[in-house]
Amino acid sequence: MTRPPTAAPAQRVCPHCARIAHTDDRRCPFCGRAYNRRLLPKLALLLVLFAAVVLGGVAAMLAAFGDRLETELDTRVTTVQRDLDRSVDDLGDDVREELDQRFPEPTGR
Repeated sequence: MTRPPTAAPAQRVCPHCARIAHTDDRRCPFCGRAYNRRLLPKLALLLVLFAAVVLGGVAAMLAAFGDRLETELDTRVTTVQRDLDRSVDDLGDDVREELDQRFPEPTGR
């Protein structure tokens, strides 16, 4: 029986030192670092930055909404207060007129 030919080691490029090596090892023979990059810290940093941007945007939108709501409420409260003052003044004038009609001012004798 003949043995099947063994495949030559794969050609790999080190992501750290950028050298090419024909090896099946997990580490670069030149710099000793692993061939695979660690994606978890970079991915975690990217997610944190994304969350910060999203939360910052939401906070800015809520602040703008709060300012607009406060302005609108102040405007409406001012309008209602002015209308109420007018109504109370009109009611006082109506009561005064009614009292003047029912109880005329006495004439001096």
